[in-house]
Amino acid sequence: MTTMSRMVDALWAAGIDHLVFTPLPPPPSAKTRTTVIPMPRVAFPAYSDYAVALPWRRRVWRELDEYAPDLVQLGTPDLGGRCLLKWALKRNVPAIGAYHTHFPTYLRYYKVGLLEGALWKYFRWFYGSCARTMVPTAPILEELAAHGLERLEMWPRGVDTERFNPRHRSEALRQAAGVPPGGILFAYAGRLVSEKNVEPVARAWASIRNVCPKARFMWIGDGPRRDIVHKIAPDAFFPGYLQGPELTQAYASADALVFCSVTETFGNVILEGMASGLPAVAVRGTGPGAVVRHDETGLLIAVPDPTDIAAAMQRLYEEDGLRRAFATNALRFARKQTWQAVFDRQFELYREVLAEHRGRPRG
Repeated sequence: MTTMSRMVDALWAAGIDHLVFTPLPPPPSAKTRTTVIPMPRVAFPAYSDYAVALPWRRRVWRELDEYAPDLVQLGTPDLGGRCLLKWALKRNVPAIGAYHTHFPTYLRYYKVGLLEGALWKYFRWFYGSCARTMVPTAPILEELAAHGLERLEMWPRGVDTERFNPRHRSEALRQAAGVPPGGILFAYAGRLVSEKNVEPVARAWASIRNVCPKARFMWIGDGPRRDIVHKIAPDAFFPGYLQGPELTQAYASADALVFCSVTETFGNVILEGMASGLPAVAVRGTGPGAVVRHDETGLLIAVPDPTDIAAAMQRLYEEDGLRRAFATNALRFARKQTWQAVFDRQFELYREVLAEHRGRPRG
């Protein structure tokens, strides 16, 4: 939703007329300026928190025929995205795919991994029908290419460094989390769900709790695994799902971010944490791991194993000067990741695809 909201603002700023089809509530900036066509939705069978757009072909195709776009951008390869792609192919309108969610890895966590082969086959058709597919990080791009997907383009994410900023640090929040004077507050941000490896992180924290007496842990977010995480690490601070100023304050009040998901294509929380002055612990070879520079802006581990996570956390706890240097580097890196640069590249890609499409011989 963050990327969608930013994209709508950027489209308006660039003077690009647009129409949005979505099964989700429209971003705030779209409510008064953008025509948003709501699509029916159902919960994804393996992941009830994810909304799958239903085709509603008759209305979608009628709206598209009336609007007559020059280009179609596809946010997800679900039934709604397939409906839009089918229209584009039928009307000979170029389509661009945007790879936001790494669904094949989700299947493994929800015990339907046998469907992975069929899903990759579908992806080869879906994204193979697109003129380009935008991918946020190099590891994900390389994995997609290894599975036969072509015409892939790097398309990273930006961060609002005014919103996510160390100046929002709150001593009151740190006190609420039980951080003693001179102590260290680790944080996780995101849904408390299995595919984000929250349980290994909780076990890592529980294993170092006694050897890092001035450390505390804060879980920013909520989800179905909250009770399990609380059972493993009952002394952690659980402020719940946060947004707006409360979220930015929570980030800035921590000292390091621990985010060991291997299912993300990017991991916006990593960049938000960096902009808040936090070094990060992430898994090498993943979307979030591509954002962190090992031994410069944080620490990368080989696998999301509690022992490896604990070792990285303990190092950040014990080596105060190193952690502070990482924090400085992370902040410097984040301040260069502007949304303007992201969307400048996106709109340049639009122009490239349209030029190629117009230059193709007919028939």
